[in-house]
Amino acid sequence: MAYSAIVLAVLGFGTGLVFRWKVLLPVIVFLPLVAIIFSASRGFGYKNGAMVIIVAEGILQAGYFAGLIIRFIAIAILASGRASNFKARRRLRERGIDPQASPPAGAGEAQ
Repeated sequence: MAYSAIVLAVLGFGTGLVFRWKVLLPVIVFLPLVAIIFSASRGFGYKNGAMVIIVAEGILQAGYFAGLIIRFIAIAILASGRASNFKARRRLRERGIDPQASPPAGAGEAQ
């Protein structure tokens, strides 16, 4: 069962990292069906089956939340890099240097 929990956590993490909540919804709907089949195959009763469903949903959603947090942090870091790059280009333009202009002919050749 520990491997199942790890797979659910990784599935949730990957879903949160890559997709929006609209992809999570079908997984949330499909997961109880899989958990019921798992519980029935193990011979669990109703109470234990309900616990399997609740724990599986919790692990999946915790992994999804962790994926969202990592995605948010990555986007914030990339955005701050773009912002600082924008500021650097702006400073160059204020000095009269065009950062988009091509280098002069023979700029990289050894002499």
